Amino acid sequence: MSLKKKTILIFLIIFGFLNLTFFVFSKTILKPGFLKIESVDAEKNIERVTETLNMQIENLALKFFDWSNWDDCYNYVANGNEEFIKSNLIDPVILDMDVNLFFLKNIDGTFRLAKVIDHEKQTVIDMSENLKQYFTNNEHYFNFKYDEYQKNGLILLPE
Repeated sequence: MSLKKKTILIFLIIFGFLNLTFFVFSKTILKPGFLKIESVDAEKNIERVTETLNMQIENLALKFFDWSNWDDCYNYVANGNEEFIKSNLIDPVILDMDVNLFFLKNIDGTFRLAKVIDHEKQTVIDMSENLKQYFTNNEHYFNFKYDEYQKNGLILLPE
C-alpha cells in the first residue's frame, strides 16, 4: 500500500473516530442538558400562563361578586324588571365586561338574561338554547356548599 493511500486511510479512520466521539458526546451529554433547559423553560411558561389566568379569574370574581350583591340586580333576577336591563345591561356594558358569556338565572333555574359575546365582531347575541340546556343540565356549577359563596374557574363549553 502506498504512502498516499495509508495517509488517506489514517485520516478517514481519525475523522470517523472523531465523528463517532462527537455523536456519543452529543447524545449522552449535550442532549440531556438541552432537554433539561427546555423542560425548565416550559415549566416557567406554564407558571406564567397559570398566574395570568388566575389573575383574570380573580378580577372577574371581584367584578361579578359586586354584581351578585347589587340589590337592583337581585331584584331584576327575582322579578324581571326590564328597566334594569335598559339602564345597566346594554350591549356596550356587556362588551366591556371582557367575558365570553353572561347570564343571570333565578333560583328556579329560569334564565332572566343569557348573552354570548363575539369579541371579533364586537357584538352581543342571545345565548343558544343548546348552551342554556348545557347549563341547565350541569347545575353543579350553581350548587354551593354552606361555606362557599362563589365558584371561580374556567369551563370548557361544547360550543
